Amino acid sequence: MGAPKETTTPSIPKGSKRVVFTVDEKGLANLERVRRKLGARSLGDAIRISLALADSLQKEAELGFVEVITRSPKTGMERRMGGTPLVRDGRSDG
Repeated sequence: MGAPKETTTPSIPKGSKRVVFTVDEKGLANLERVRRKLGARSLGDAIRISLALADSLQKEAELGFVEVITRSPKTGMERRMGGTPLVRDGRSDG
């Protein structure tokens, strides 16, 4: 994914910025897949939802919580994911 290009446009709400990304075919296919799985109306919505999730995980990791546990309500089975790549040594990359 290339660096985002910021522009301003009169048709967008005041206080907002239009951001344009350039992605290759694989990146676009991945973004479309994420949009469908999330049930998002647009690619922008898929990005917003994904960023909100990443931000939530990062905040938890900064507090020392670096393991994610998911549970199936049907079976009660759990899966654990640890060592989130969002935070190294308990600190944000950015």
